[in-house]
Amino acid sequence: MLEKTDTYIRYKSFEFKAVYYTLCNLKPYSDIRTVYSNFLPMGLFYVDKCPADLVVIYNDFAIDNYHFDGYFVHGCGGGCLQKPNQRYINGQTHKQVGAKTEKRDAIFEQWINAVGMHGHHIVIADCHSPGYAPWSLEKAFRTHPELANLVKGYLLVDQITSLMLKDFDNFAQDQTNQSYTFIGHTVQPSLIVYHPDT
Repeated sequence: MLEKTDTYIRYKSFEFKAVYYTLCNLKPYSDIRTVYSNFLPMGLFYVDKCPADLVVIYNDFAIDNYHFDGYFVHGCGGGCLQKPNQRYINGQTHKQVGAKTEKRDAIFEQWINAVGMHGHHIVIADCHSPGYAPWSLEKAFRTHPELANLVKGYLLVDQITSLMLKDFDNFAQDQTNQSYTFIGHTVQPSLIVYHPDT
């Protein structure tokens, strides 16, 4: 039995778009050794209990870790105007979401300093980082060939119909047919965990 488990269309999320927009602008790709993300095969990269949205490890072993902060989830520490009595994710105040974000940033900064590596902790906000506003990312995914190709023909299917099963039978017979992409998830993605107190 096949079951759809996505609760939302991931390619429309700010994090998905920000991850791939960032990767698309990190050239030359030959300088990159490996990449960790929620949307890539290597899985998530954790420091303590905090996942990074994107970690890029270069051939010279420099590491850049990125956090893509949506205003509604993280607030903004970059000077964007706050609306009085505005509520954020789970009914929290700007001070509450900001405190969690500051704690996360401190954990990543401490980790970079503790391991003595060359790298950066980069925070990108959807409210004021150039190129990352929702309308700007939407435009990039329509006009940039590499990005547009990522979401072209993307379809989530809630139910496997008898017509699809018939097509799948034909697909199994013809290995050149690229009409469908089947993604199975049976195991937890790999994790890298750093505990600063050990």
